[in-house]
Amino acid sequence: MNRLPGRTVLIAGAAGGQGRAGAVLFAREGARLALTDVDEAGLGETVDEVLAEVPDAQVLARRVDLRNLPEIAAFVAETEARFDGVIDVLYNNAGVNHLDAIENVTPDDWDRVYDINLKSAFFLVKYALPALRRSRAASVVNVSSGAGLLAPVDGNGVYCASKGGLISLTRAQARDLAPDGIRVNCLLPGPIETPMVRGFFAAMPEEERVAAEQHVVGRSLFTRFGRPEEVASMAVYLATDEASYVTSAIIPVDAGWTAV
Repeated sequence: MNRLPGRTVLIAGAAGGQGRAGAVLFAREGARLALTDVDEAGLGETVDEVLAEVPDAQVLARRVDLRNLPEIAAFVAETEARFDGVIDVLYNNAGVNHLDAIENVTPDDWDRVYDINLKSAFFLVKYALPALRRSRAASVVNVSSGAGLLAPVDGNGVYCASKGGLISLTRAQARDLAPDGIRVNCLLPGPIETPMVRGFFAAMPEEERVAAEQHVVGRSLFTRFGRPEEVASMAVYLATDEASYVTSAIIPVDAGWTAV
């Protein structure tokens, strides 16, 4: 507790799942929060949960469409204005899925997934870079997926490609930002109990759903879904001084899901 007192953490994709869990865990560590998501109602619920846990937490929350680069830039600027011009941690957690056969995927489907899963992660760093450089110990945590390394089910090509790209982007960002003392790492969650994962299975035909869940969870050595806080706690660790020599790390949080 209290490993990040007074540090500013910007969380993209904060309306639920790993983003909401991260908001609570970072607040417990004394961090100031800048939260964004396109889901305004979910974002409000996250703020309520944070304040229920940490009543004196400093929280800025705004609806931002991560496909809209001017909105991203404006939110970063508002975060700087609110929190002394410094961003210490950028938690790139936003993500969407698209499940469909190759022949059915449209350019718009592709662009939506890539814009949110990969493009926004690049431009959030770009726009936040001046504020990250003002930090004494800046950290970027990108959230990819085990699907960036393997294809867990049929019809998952667009998502897999975007998450594989985020792994490569992490390595490139780590190299580019090392001279500024900014660490960049990447988490690869396995099957985690989040609204997005549940939506992923819900999009399948009913006759396929149970078998797909059993197949996906069965790869885990613990044969269960992970909890959002099990991913978010690793993001918190990577943001602390305890991880000061960790950069360009690609870390599965998946109970062996990608290893066996």
